[in-house]
Amino acid sequence: MKNRAYHHGDLKESLVEAAKSMITDDGVNNFSLRKAALAVGVSQAALYRHFSGKEQLLAALACNCFLQVGNELQQAYEHAKDDPREKLKAVGLAYVIFASDNPNLYRLMFDASLSDKQRYPELTDARRQALKWAAKSVTPIAQARAHADEKRLDNTKFLLQSSIHGVASFVIEGLAPNYKTLASMIDALVDQTLVSRSP
Repeated sequence: MKNRAYHHGDLKESLVEAAKSMITDDGVNNFSLRKAALAVGVSQAALYRHFSGKEQLLAALACNCFLQVGNELQQAYEHAKDDPREKLKAVGLAYVIFASDNPNLYRLMFDASLSDKQRYPELTDARRQALKWAAKSVTPIAQARAHADEKRLDNTKFLLQSSIHGVASFVIEGLAPNYKTLASMIDALVDQTLVSRSP
């Protein structure tokens, strides 16, 4: 593994994938650079050629996860029926499914220690690119409720997106109401709260 990593230049990607696998199974608290280096068959010193420390490797993994989420949200948006409510449901469901399937990665993606925009510009951009699909799905609904007031529009979009993010967080912590499926939960969120309320 060591020779393949050096000859093919994929050590950095291999370390990110190793971190992804370990954190998926055991969470961030049980992750270490030593374990990541061991998993790909290199010394910990070799790891430092690509990452200055644990936090930088975690930031790279979070960036990788946001790119994945962005692709999934885009597909959900583009394959949904051409109706604002259905677009919002599709994107919201894709978002919550990712969180439900990858709770440890989801927690990492929104870890406050990785929120420094200047320190992690690639992560910041990946997060923005991923979440733009959530913003795009709520924009038509927010516009109808905000009466063309730009500040109110931004606030409404934020609240709508926060509601979906909150549902995802409740789901992975086992605190969500007992719905038959995640799809029925998102349907209820959109139909009974986000969309049905008057502007």
